[in-house]
Amino acid sequence: MIVLNFYNVKGGTGKSSLSYTIGLYLAEQGKKILFIDLDPQCSLSSIFLNERPRKTIYDFLSDEFNLENVIMKHNENIDFIPSSLKVFKIQEKVLQNKFNRALKKLNYDFVIMDNSPNFSSLSVSSLFATDILFVPSQVSSFDFDSLVFTIQSSMDVKEDMKINVILNRVPKNETKDEKEISSSEYLENANVLRFQNQNNIRKLIINKDPLNLSKYSKLNDAISEIVNRGIYSND
Repeated sequence: MIVLNFYNVKGGTGKSSLSYTIGLYLAEQGKKILFIDLDPQCSLSSIFLNERPRKTIYDFLSDEFNLENVIMKHNENIDFIPSSLKVFKIQEKVLQNKFNRALKKLNYDFVIMDNSPNFSSLSVSSLFATDILFVPSQVSSFDFDSLVFTIQSSMDVKEDMKINVILNRVPKNETKDEKEISSSEYLENANVLRFQNQNNIRKLIINKDPLNLSKYSKLNDAISEIVNRGIYSND
């Protein structure tokens, strides 16, 4: 089982849409996926749910239920744990080893965590259980500062993660700012990937069709490259 964590201390970087789309791609390849929404803003949860869930990740974090007892079945290849606004109340009270211990009891090909855009004991606990970190970021000086902070803080928690930076919503041709970010010494331990502005990703999310990614050929190709380089490659 491989644990993927989509995380940036800055919001609005596209982590929820990217985590969702990459998870769909992996499910379409026949992989068993567990999505975990850790963000109390519930962006990922809103994609999956049409009504308020009975149990959420809060029930696990507050020790009311084991992790396996808050899992919702979505389809043959996708399970899901929704988030809740209540997570705001408990995100500074999570033990570091909580996810690491709980995930060892599960049997999936991939666990995909959509993290909250802050640095808290909840994010630390999720990072401690992470195998591969994805840090989506836009290309700007302000975003770069958040990107560097996210990477450095994550490595302080766990040094042996594979780290992927996804430069999100970039134009077709590489810009000067993008080249400077990609070559920065602060990213020497990261695999830098790029993802162009894909309007089809909005259509995919709105349709809420879990195994429909192959109908979007350009988006499928872009996600395939991220998966191959970010997960399966040893670079």
